[in-house]
Parts: sequence; structure tokens; C-alpha cells
Amino acid sequence: MPACRDAVQRCYTGLCQCGQPERHALEAAVTVYRFHHPDSSLAQAEAIVSHWVAGPVRH
Repeated sequence: MPACRDAVQRCYTGLCQCGQPERHALEAAVTVYRFHHPDSSLAQAEAIVSHWVAGPVRH
């Protein structure tokens, strides 16, 4: 899974650095994830990708 995670993070970071809205970058990163994991549900993919690009939530 490291290659998938790297691809997701590159996609997200690259789009954000180009000035794309965060939501669009996240949607594209989810698409990359689902390419690598086609059996994953959309909700599951969004949760995993959000964690990967934002990191754990700290209280």
C-alpha cells in the first residue's frame, strides 16, 4: 500500500500547490485511491484519504 499512499499524497499535494481548491484535490486523491482499491466504498476511500492527507485529528 505504500505506493498507493504515495500516489494519493502526490496527487493531493500537487493540486493544492497549483492553487486548486482543497475539495477538488481531495476528490482527485480519492479517485486515485479507488483506482488502486476498486472494491473500496466511496465512504471508506474518503475516510482513508482524508486521514492520509490531513493526518490524525488532535484534541
